[in-house]
Order: sequence, then structure tokens, then C-alpha cells
Amino acid sequence: MTTFFCVEVSRVCLERADFKVLAQAGDASELIELVRGHEPELVLVDIRMPPSYSTEGLDAARVIREEFPEMGILVLSAYAEVAHAMELLAGGRRVGYLLKSRITDVVLWVTEGTVEKHVNSILRR
Repeated sequence: MTTFFCVEVSRVCLERADFKVLAQAGDASELIELVRGHEPELVLVDIRMPPSYSTEGLDAARVIREEFPEMGILVLSAYAEVAHAMELLAGGRRVGYLLKSRITDVVLWVTEGTVEKHVNSILRR
């Protein structure tokens, strides 16, 4: 069973697909501390997190990548902000990017029973 952190929208879908969601963070600092404490296999992180909703989530993802290079990271964004995530994505290993408007894909993956396949494709990179 893959274990990870996520945002609420995906939590319900992933739990329905029998994934273990360890925790949810309210801000980037809490996310980093939770990751350090639990070391999940995959972290779902929103680029924009409290308190200023600029790039705190992306900054947290960079810290997580530095400290846990083998941990999977899926970056979520409401906007096509790939330019902001390019440095992280350029690393290429165990990282993915998903627009929130495509979160319905996760629902489809649950319906099709293919969530594990898609999550594992991120973890294998």
C-alpha cells in the first residue's frame, strides 16, 4: 500500500482506492515537519499554500526533494505554472505535475481501478 500526504480533494478518491493517507498539512512548514516525521512514499503538494499563497508549496517540495531524494512528489496547481516548477520537474525522478482542473482524472482513475498504476508511474520515475 502506498502511503502519502495529500490535499482534501484527492483524499476521498485515494482512500476509496485503498491508499493510506497519513496526514494533511495546513501550510508548507507543517508539511515539511509531517514529511520528516512520517516519511511517506508520495507527497501531494499544492504550489500555493498558506500563509501567502504564492510558492510556499513549491518551496516545500524543493526542501522535501533535497532531504528525501527518493520520495515521490506530485505538485498540484490551479494554474498552468509549470515555469515555477521546472527546476523541481527537471530533476525528473519521482516527481509529477497535475493541474487541479485535472483532479477529475484521479476520480476516473479510481472508477477505472487504475490509481495505483498512475501513482506507481510517478514513483518509478
